[in-house]
Amino acid sequence: MIRPARGRYPSGALLRIRLLPLLLASAACMKAPDPAGLNPAGAPGAGDPAAKRPQLALTVPADWQPIEPDLAFYLHKWQLPDGALATISWLGPDASTEFIVQNVQRWLGEWTNAAGEPVTDYAFAKSQNGAFAMHRIELTGTLTGVRQLGGGDPRTGWSLDGVVIETEQGALFFKLIGPQASVAGQRDAVWRALGALQLQ
Repeated sequence: MIRPARGRYPSGALLRIRLLPLLLASAACMKAPDPAGLNPAGAPGAGDPAAKRPQLALTVPADWQPIEPDLAFYLHKWQLPDGALATISWLGPDASTEFIVQNVQRWLGEWTNAAGEPVTDYAFAKSQNGAFAMHRIELTGTLTGVRQLGGGDPRTGWSLDGVVIETEQGALFFKLIGPQASVAGQRDAVWRALGALQLQ
């Protein structure tokens, strides 16, 4: 069930670091998977009733327009002002460190810095938000992984606000991408919405 939000919520400061913590470095040799490869037909998140696909009670801002998910692992998808896009995904009943690391690495692989090199400057923090522990990553650069937007040229001056949510049904992956100012303006609303998240 999705409801429009009211008001704002302070999100707290994130630690600015050059590299992810040791938990991420420990898995640096692992190849980041294509999410489609984690979700073949019949696998968790691809319509298998036994997988107990999560049902979410989530409050979102009123200017987030829901759109039909086009891939099996999306639980919800929204179009935001200025061409920004928000999604929340579930790739199966796994919330292990290795699984989270692989998917954060995949997110990082979709971005480059002004020199066209992999992004190494980003904010990363883990904290409790509402009922769940959450890992939050934020960065700004050039989005080269534009297939999720329908293709086109790389998006320069865009930002990522990504949150991995640990739940008893597996990790949930929230991702907001869009122009830097647009994403910054949604930051507190994102944290408030995810802090009120409930599984049904």
